[in-house]
Amino acid sequence: MALLVLAIGCRARHGAEHRVVLKLCHPASRDFLVAMEQTAREFEAQQPTIRIKRVLIEKDYYSKLMTMTAGGTAPDVMWMGQAFGDFATRGAFLEIDGLLRQEPGFKLEDYYTQVVDWYRHEGKLYGFPYGIDCDMLFYNKNLFQAADMPFPDASWTLDQFVEAAQRLTLDVDGDGRRDQFGYAGGVYFGTFGGKMLDDGWTRCTLNTPPVIASLRFSIDLRDKHRVVPSERLGDQAKSIGESLAFAMGKLAMFRSYTWKLIEFREHIKDFDWDVCLMPHLKGRPPCHWASSSGFAISRQTAHPAEAWLLLKHLMTREFQLRMATSTIPTLRPAAAEWVASNREKPANLH
Repeated sequence: MALLVLAIGCRARHGAEHRVVLKLCHPASRDFLVAMEQTAREFEAQQPTIRIKRVLIEKDYYSKLMTMTAGGTAPDVMWMGQAFGDFATRGAFLEIDGLLRQEPGFKLEDYYTQVVDWYRHEGKLYGFPYGIDCDMLFYNKNLFQAADMPFPDASWTLDQFVEAAQRLTLDVDGDGRRDQFGYAGGVYFGTFGGKMLDDGWTRCTLNTPPVIASLRFSIDLRDKHRVVPSERLGDQAKSIGESLAFAMGKLAMFRSYTWKLIEFREHIKDFDWDVCLMPHLKGRPPCHWASSSGFAISRQTAHPAEAWLLLKHLMTREFQLRMATSTIPTLRPAAAEWVASNREKPANLH
């Protein structure tokens, strides 16, 4: 019996020593830390021959990750967002088209394919998104109600938006200085039809009339209409930061992003708030900034099969719903479930 126990113990130690270790790199932000710890433990339980070593980057995520990649020490699986193209053009990732084709039951149409396509380079897929990130108009419902004004909605033009912002910019305490502002956040240049690059992605178009018009509009919000807090004028709502100013009830409207949802849900207790589409230029549809959150496998990985198992785990419904506190799921059924089951603010998720 003693020999049997000893033999089992030796095999257990031998198995533990020979587990594949995968490095999983992601930002050290609040929305990641708890969710990724739970996800790593779940994956290890399902794949007992693999251990996850998380590599957390607190600041300068992309530059530090690029240094690791250039130095040949890239993590096996890494979080990717806006800088995907910079890494893909340098050959940093493992192509996954063939791996997906071998997956029984996988249907690309189950996902928002427009977002999946962001992870393509020269027609090949090098990563997979779990979330859609976009800007939206956050608004303080209490301030609108106090001014006896209707809440913003998708029908709003820029002219209606400016008029509302002017009515909601106030000197509340009568000291001669504005302390409540109608808006903060500027407007996306796509609102005026502007683009960063031409259709061939070969020429920067930030000096074109639509982009210049959007910049002029944002400047006018501050200097002409005076509905935006100004650093030059020493407005407190600017000095403390616009996110905090909105959370403190000093902004009626605020252009911000999906990843702010978790922060505002947690910290805003004194007033009711919601979100809607950004206002649009008359004659044009609403236009929003958008990006994505996903993961990619390093081309340097020594364990491509195990890294693929991890990436598949990060594509699942369960993981996407876990991360939906700060991003929109890319799996269509998960996105529908997220909207239908939402019991938290904002109410206007659809």
